[in-house]
Amino acid sequence: MINRGRPRKTSRAVFRRPTSAFWWVRYRNRDGKIVKESAATTVEQEAERFLRQRLDARDDGQLPTVLAARNLTFGEGADWFLEVRSKPPFRAAGTHRQNLNAVGRLRPVFGNIRLSDITPTAIEQYLTDRLNCERCFTPSSVSGTTASSNPQPSIRSSGSYGECMVTNSIP
Repeated sequence: MINRGRPRKTSRAVFRRPTSAFWWVRYRNRDGKIVKESAATTVEQEAERFLRQRLDARDDGQLPTVLAARNLTFGEGADWFLEVRSKPPFRAAGTHRQNLNAVGRLRPVFGNIRLSDITPTAIEQYLTDRLNCERCFTPSSVSGTTASSNPQPSIRSSGSYGECMVTNSIP
């Protein structure tokens, strides 16, 4: 049996950068290259936990998958979800149809935006724009669409009654 325990202190593998409020971690990947990344936390113990998770993923051979997921766009994530997790037996057929509808509305706005770049503020802006659309929407029809959003959406009418699309205004 392999002992995979790690010491609690990581001897300077968790550090602060002068220009960042967050803790950073440093570790070697399976190829021996040093990887530095933000732990996205201001608490040192959480950064150490983040480092241990990265080291465990590296040891299990899953680190490339974990790092690749950081660059996943909304469209890629939505495609994966619809194909792998939205269909029966994971979800009912009716739920899958609802998911297809939601992704159809959200893809024009968020399709090319990285999931890590979608913020709660952007989601609120998207929902506000949907509510303020020139066509009539009820709050329940807007809240039924749950997903990520674009920081700068603009509204355009699709031409049919009751349909209004919020589109990506970033060139």
